[in-house]
Amino acid sequence: SFVVTPSVKSQMEAFALALSQRQPVLLEGPLGSGKSSLLREFAGLTGNTDVLFIHLDDQLDTKTLFGNYVCTEVPGEFKWQPGTLTQAIEKGLWVVFEDVDKAPSDLFSSLVSLLEDRKLQIPGRGEHYSCFSGGLCCRELPSVCYGVPNAIWDLLKFCNRVPHIFGGTKSLLTFRILNWPMQAVDCFAAAVGDTVDRQLVMRCIAEHWNVPLERVEYYSQLFKPLCQVILNNSRAQIGRVVLPLQSQAVNLDWIHFSFEIYNDSFQAKGSYNTVFADTAQTMRLLERIARCVEQNEAVLLVGETGTGKTTLVQRLAWHMSTPLTVVNLSQQSDAADLLGGFKPVEAQSVCLPLVETFNEIFTATFSLQKNKDFWTTVQQYVEKKRWVLLLKAFRIAITKVGNLVGENSEESTAKKAKRQKPVSQNLLDRWRAFSVELSKTEKQVEASKSAFAFSFVEGVLVKALKNGTWLLLDEINLAPVEILERLNGIFNGGGGSVCLTERGDIEIVQRHPNFRIFACMNPATDVGKRELPVLLRNRLTELYVDEMCGKEDLEALVAKYLEGSMRSPENIVNFFLKAREEAEKRLRDGAGHKPQYSLRSLSRALEFTRHAMPVYGFDRALYDGVCMSFLTLLDQSSAPIMEELIQQVLYNQSGKSTSFSKSLMKAPAQPSPDHILFEQFWVQRGCESQTDADTAFCKRYVLTKSIKEHLKNIARAVFIRKYPVLLQGPTSSGKTSLVRYLAAVTGHKFLRINNHEHTDLQEYLGAYVSDHTGKLVFQEGPLVEAVRNGYWIVLDELNLAPSDVLEALNRLLDDNRELFVPELQVSVKPHPHFMLFATQNPPGIYGGRKALSRAFRNRFIELHVDDIPADELVTILEKRCDVAASYAGKMVEVMKDLQ
Repeated sequence: SFVVTPSVKSQMEAFALALSQRQPVLLEGPLGSGKSSLLREFAGLTGNTDVLFIHLDDQLDTKTLFGNYVCTEVPGEFKWQPGTLTQAIEKGLWVVFEDVDKAPSDLFSSLVSLLEDRKLQIPGRGEHYSCFSGGLCCRELPSVCYGVPNAIWDLLKFCNRVPHIFGGTKSLLTFRILNWPMQAVDCFAAAVGDTVDRQLVMRCIAEHWNVPLERVEYYSQLFKPLCQVILNNSRAQIGRVVLPLQSQAVNLDWIHFSFEIYNDSFQAKGSYNTVFADTAQTMRLLERIARCVEQNEAVLLVGETGTGKTTLVQRLAWHMSTPLTVVNLSQQSDAADLLGGFKPVEAQSVCLPLVETFNEIFTATFSLQKNKDFWTTVQQYVEKKRWVLLLKAFRIAITKVGNLVGENSEESTAKKAKRQKPVSQNLLDRWRAFSVELSKTEKQVEASKSAFAFSFVEGVLVKALKNGTWLLLDEINLAPVEILERLNGIFNGGGGSVCLTERGDIEIVQRHPNFRIFACMNPATDVGKRELPVLLRNRLTELYVDEMCGKEDLEALVAKYLEGSMRSPENIVNFFLKAREEAEKRLRDGAGHKPQYSLRSLSRALEFTRHAMPVYGFDRALYDGVCMSFLTLLDQSSAPIMEELIQQVLYNQSGKSTSFSKSLMKAPAQPSPDHILFEQFWVQRGCESQTDADTAFCKRYVLTKSIKEHLKNIARAVFIRKYPVLLQGPTSSGKTSLVRYLAAVTGHKFLRINNHEHTDLQEYLGAYVSDHTGKLVFQEGPLVEAVRNGYWIVLDELNLAPSDVLEALNRLLDDNRELFVPELQVSVKPHPHFMLFATQNPPGIYGGRKALSRAFRNRFIELHVDDIPADELVTILEKRCDVAASYAGKMVEVMKDLQ
């Protein structure tokens, strides 16, 4: 695939001359000019197939290149591990330093002797390594230009797609008219965010291929691709793209959106508990993403918050029966979270990887039905964390395998386990490798009882690379630049990978052919958001995700959520569009800003309606869902406007009718005995018994009219137990007390985290600490504890915390509800009763309070909590402090005068 043009030929001659001098070579040129491709071509021509590419950044530790002491499999024991560069020099490999201008200065000083004398001196070891004739140290210094994306990368992607789309056409004319222009739109226009500029690009494409602009616009903006799963051929067709299914077993319960299931004459439609509407816009985007998957291109989805970027990738992964790991990046992210690093090891962390391997090879070797007791015992050991007994059970299974193949001749053949099929040589090799790993783990578990245990733990990116799963890097533009620079190798074509220099590797991680990587980000137009480095962004296939504004698509979305209600979605769509229009004109939230009503706001209102409809009926459920998403965040002057809009557009009520809203707010019958009625809302009871402190707090808590209204709004949001709640209002308005009171009454444990300017992510997730024996163990933070056990937690003074800490919680706050703990490399799913609340004072009025990004705030259900009215303050003083009403009134008057 390497094309030698006249200019490339002259570059090859110059490079060949430099190679003959046996001196380090510096390649310099503009972005995408083919420097790395030239190196790979020459390496292949000269027989140097093992080229080591090292991506540099300013955070690189030079010890990983030269060498360092690392811990062995035996806890407390250390050995010298030569670094990546040291091993490459010993073996005479070609070494390519990519982005050398970003390397730390201490690396340059350490390389002086290598560049001048071809010898590498290891500090502190007294060792010298010579660079022989087979070795070459090349450095690459790309020039970075900012502005439009690099056309060369886009052109190469377009050319790579041509053979795939040309094979199924019958004539060049049909191919040119239907397929070629659409591929050009996907490669050159789909990344443009501005609709006017995108239209100009499409016009140029249409003129160049002599195709009517109307045809291009139809297929780009109106056409709805057909999606189908064909079971007997194990493939999925998404518009123009046909992909092989990763698994033969297709989950019919997942296939829920206009996917026809064809198997000979059988045709059926499945369902899934998460709603996904097959609108024309989402299907077109799904088709474009599928094309990138077919071409093994890394995908970058860019769009405003709440447009469904993450959901699109999740749907395609489910569609392909492929596991998808989602990692939410932030400024607190570290390269070790993705690639891995040395960490304190507990018995659990070294045993769990063996469990997954054991499950695979055991079920492939033995009959589960005939070995049910043994299988059940192994699973019980895992659940009860009895690791020593678990390892003994693994050893028994290995003995059984030896009996099967005759390796243990002393065992009686009558005792041989009954297996499903003969043991293949490949399966036997896997058992032998498992036995070796088991021996190492047994030593680690035994030694960890009396000493520190450290081991290199692979990150989620490396695991996905090796196992062939899909990886989604959400909010990628929030991550530190040095982490993104380490990922350049992954995005460098379909075969890109990384080298774990931290572990002393000199070979890249073998990339599984099914591995795919995706990324999502918001445009750099908001707080904390920034553009990606140009070098990285040009290696991604960028697709812009527009907000859904078409009435036809919105009506399809509403109809999908409200299936079975027999109501027309037209009024709901009109209300949504009218609410967004009013938000731009005159509506204001509690902080005096324009409220943001996104597709997420509408989806949550509809999800609440669908969930509450069996209990409250359609009219009441819709009213509460709309109030939760569109009304409660507004200030006192804007709330009546929205109330009137709801009644006029949704219920055809003229003017503001208080009698209409009162008729809806009647408490229905109790859904179940474990529900508590709370201001016309049934809230499910928790598992905690009320403590003496909670009882005393509830007795002293004074319920006034405004407090009851706030409690009603919180109870409404708690009813669905899915969305985080943000209470915003002035200081001392009782925001935290509202949540504590509701938690105490409903039997939920209440936790509180006070944020400050130096809040660290470890205060949420946890950190390694020493236990009573002096061993390092991971102690989970209050947030992880609350997520696991179903507690109610309040993040107090939210906008005092650094924004990079808060953005790390995005995955937990959106509809996916998942918390990734990097130290454990696990994702924690919330307990059904878990609820997250946050409180803050409005930014700009109080010192130190920062404005949260739109994407972050939009993940919350917002409630505006205003100051307690003066007459209610009198009541509170009278009942809480046993003060006479006349004195209480005078105290409130003095306070108002002082204010």
